[in-house]
Amino acid sequence: MATTIGVGETATLSVSVNSAVAVSYQWFRDGQPIAGATTAQLAVSSNTPTANRYRVFVSNRSGEVTSDTVEVAVVYRPVVITSQPRSTAVAIGATASFSIAVTGTQPISFQWLKNGVAIPGATSASYATAVLAQVDDETRYQVDVANIVGVTRSVSALLRVYAPPVLVAPPVDVTLYEGSSATFSVAVASVGPLSYQWFRTGVAIAGATARDYVTPPVTSADESATFTVVATNLAGSLTAGPARVRVQSRLPQVISGFAALPPVVIGTGNPVVVGVRGGASGNPVYFTSSDSAVAWISGASIVPVGVGTTQITARQDGSALYAPAQPVVQTLTVTRGTQTIAFAEPHPRPLGIPPFTVSAQASSGLPVALSIRSGPATIDGAGLITISGSGAVQIAADQGGNANYAAAPTVVRTLTIAAIAPVITRHPRDLSAPIGDPVTVSVEVSNHHGARYQWYRNGTVIPGATSQTYSGVAPALDAPDVYRVGVSNTAGSTMSDEGRVRGMILAPAIVTQPQDVAARLAQTASFSVVARGSAPLSYQWYRDGVAVSGATTSTWTTAPVAIADHGVAVHVVVTNASGTARSDAATLRVHASPRVVRQPLAITVDAGRAATFSVEVESTLPVIY
Repeated sequence: MATTIGVGETATLSVSVNSAVAVSYQWFRDGQPIAGATTAQLAVSSNTPTANRYRVFVSNRSGEVTSDTVEVAVVYRPVVITSQPRSTAVAIGATASFSIAVTGTQPISFQWLKNGVAIPGATSASYATAVLAQVDDETRYQVDVANIVGVTRSVSALLRVYAPPVLVAPPVDVTLYEGSSATFSVAVASVGPLSYQWFRTGVAIAGATARDYVTPPVTSADESATFTVVATNLAGSLTAGPARVRVQSRLPQVISGFAALPPVVIGTGNPVVVGVRGGASGNPVYFTSSDSAVAWISGASIVPVGVGTTQITARQDGSALYAPAQPVVQTLTVTRGTQTIAFAEPHPRPLGIPPFTVSAQASSGLPVALSIRSGPATIDGAGLITISGSGAVQIAADQGGNANYAAAPTVVRTLTIAAIAPVITRHPRDLSAPIGDPVTVSVEVSNHHGARYQWYRNGTVIPGATSQTYSGVAPALDAPDVYRVGVSNTAGSTMSDEGRVRGMILAPAIVTQPQDVAARLAQTASFSVVARGSAPLSYQWYRDGVAVSGATTSTWTTAPVAIADHGVAVHVVVTNASGTARSDAATLRVHASPRVVRQPLAITVDAGRAATFSVEVESTLPVIY
């Protein structure tokens, strides 16, 4: 472990020990005890460069311990500048001060330089100049700092010496026409930056802080005002002026030809102002409206937008030579517009058509309300008409107006709804179905609104068969049933073509096969089948291929089962006039308690040898021993 200090500096070495009783200390330098160094701390310093090794012995009544060795080197430290001289600016006739802050081994000496040349007597950490003149502007100062190690030079600090501003050219009077803007300027010589503030009759003008100042458009009242400016730099300020405005009156100009405006009706067009002439300035004449909710201006056109009155004003701006023209005002009255409704006569429609839409338009562009005055129909807010019967339907179109338009005359149109005799578009079709199965015959009709139906079978009215469809059953094989339907409404009637329904025999087919059955010994087992086909269906059950006497229904229940019945295969044959169907085989399983067929036998063996016993069991299920 090592540490370094500068010549003349002090380093403190310390030790920390743990002891339950009092301890004593003795410090050593390079192996030799240091007289009087008998505490836990040791201050080390030197006025010359050295390098020594230090340690401490710590002892109590139980023993002693020696610390680690620490090396302390004492060296000369070079000069380090911690704060450089700073540039500064002062006015002529003042003094300037520069300073520096350093660290390093003492003694430290200073020598200030001006433009690189040593200043006699300037040998401390700070330096104050003599009274400064303009020739001292842009002088540079720095300082050499030295000790036993060497010399360090500071950065250069710049001295600026400012003179008060000097007036070169003051603001002068300005002559111009009324309504123009005057420009005042000042020229000032200065070393360093300048700031400006213009004044009007002694009052500072907000924002007027540049070398030039432009006034707002002047009037004759501005002739009494005076304009001055204060220019300021670091060394002082000056006031220039006053200057004045000389205002000349501009020539007059007159607007002519703007006559009274006739009333305007909304929706009849936009009047154009013509024949208006301005004065000699050549500037265009333009128009303004006092109430844009009544009318607004587009070039020379007046656009009415609301009922009421508004002031239309003609204006012409002035120029450097001509004053603005006196505005000319005319009153415009805007009245409510008239409107009409365009509503075409609707074409006749047949009864039974789906809902349809009608529409009407107002010349004002406002929405039109449609309503049913009379007749078998309804209409919604979107103009969708739903017909409920035949006859004449009166449809009214209304537009009640608003603030800008008067109500439009109501327009009523007549819609004729005519009943049309039904027309069969699809006749009953020929069908075939198994005898006794349900069958449905149907008809499709156009113009079916209010249609009535009557079905006939083999030329005879079927009571209650009065809808578009009729459901019956397939007949026997000997003859088909012939179906027709009569369709009528208030406009007429029609009879359909014939549709024939023939009965057929459907061969049997197994829908649900017999399933395997397990039964306990001496109990019965039941097998069943589900079959389809034309009636009558007959059944015959078989056991291992042999017909079971009396087993002739869709379900067969066995007699109480015995062990011998285990594994029997059961199937069924279903028959009708069209053929037969044989089911899959199902297996009968008989579950019985195990039966010992051969008992274990007594045996004799020699001592030390194994004996084997066995048993023989009869069971239809797995046996656990």
